[in-house]
Amino acid sequence: MYEITATASGVEVYNDINDTQSVGRMNFPGIEDCDFALPVWGHSMYPYLENGCWVALKVIHDKKILPGEVYYIEWGDYRMYKRLLLGNNEEEVIAHSDNTTEMVGNQLKYAPFVIKIADIKKTLFS
Repeated sequence: MYEITATASGVEVYNDINDTQSVGRMNFPGIEDCDFALPVWGHSMYPYLENGCWVALKVIHDKKILPGEVYYIEWGDYRMYKRLLLGNNEEEVIAHSDNTTEMVGNQLKYAPFVIKIADIKKTLFS
């Protein structure tokens, strides 16, 4: 378990997990093949992921993404949990938030956005 910020929304974070000491270990039947766990910060993935919950993650080395599943991704200066959907072409994905109830004016507070797969530095399956 690493106590770093993994947002459920688009807040920039700069911590590096490689420089972070683990804060504990988990042992839950059925998730033995997971690599580590990170907490969630933010509300964009509610109700699937709640602010403050911990998520067990498995590193994906080949960047193969199953459309519609929730992933922890690192790209640019961001770390976040998002449901990844197929993009308009095979080089991109749509980062979708499960929280579709919060609005700013008449716009979704956590609107979907496109990410180029090549820009994703790390992909972890939740």
